[in-house]
Amino acid sequence: VDRKYATSETNLRIGAYVDNYATWDGLIDDVRIYNRALSEEEVAALYELESQQSFDPEEGLVAYYPFNGNANDKSENGNDLEAIQGDLTFEIDRFGESQSTGYISKTKLSPIDTTGFPEGNSDFTVSTWVRFIKKDVSNETKIIFGNNTINAFHLGFNASSYTGNPNQANSENPIPELYLSGSEVLGNQASPKVYVPSGEWHHILVTRNKENVVLYINNKKSAAGKT
Repeated sequence: VDRKYATSETNLRIGAYVDNYATWDGLIDDVRIYNRALSEEEVAALYELESQQSFDPEEGLVAYYPFNGNANDKSENGNDLEAIQGDLTFEIDRFGESQSTGYISKTKLSPIDTTGFPEGNSDFTVSTWVRFIKKDVSNETKIIFGNNTINAFHLGFNASSYTGNPNQANSENPIPELYLSGSEVLGNQASPKVYVPSGEWHHILVTRNKENVVLYINNKKSAAGKT
């Protein structure tokens, strides 16, 4: 696998990917991007500490977006986000704090600068808190992160419930999926199937260590694959 996840050529997108396809509808908070794979112990620490208060492991952190009234990068690396489609608004977060989480609905965000972001076949970690807004979850893929090439890199959810679809997902219980370089690494192939109920906050974390990719949901190792 040799695909750049986020560079000036491929352009990381938050909330959709190429051609405004599969736009995310819901809340998103505390996005962290690392240029290394977090260990299982670090994933647990990140989940536990972010469930209570801010947690700031700095090693390898290239971008951190808490969405506290703006889309600025709080890692001090200067990778602020800009809205290249739609508007980003702010709502009450999972701690009850106003103007402390981003609401994305047909909105696409992209870093102004992606210096230091993982690329090629390098290790990475992407961590975020999300909540589907039930009325906005339709029977299609919803992208949290992607770039300008279909299925080159995207992390999202599939709520398809069409006849014959083996994953049995639906708008109330979509399944997470991850594509790298045109191949599904995590998603329909996962067994047992992993569902993420709408209307609730979930911590989603994907880490890649060499060829091994692991998906954690709410501090639980939920699926694994190879690139």
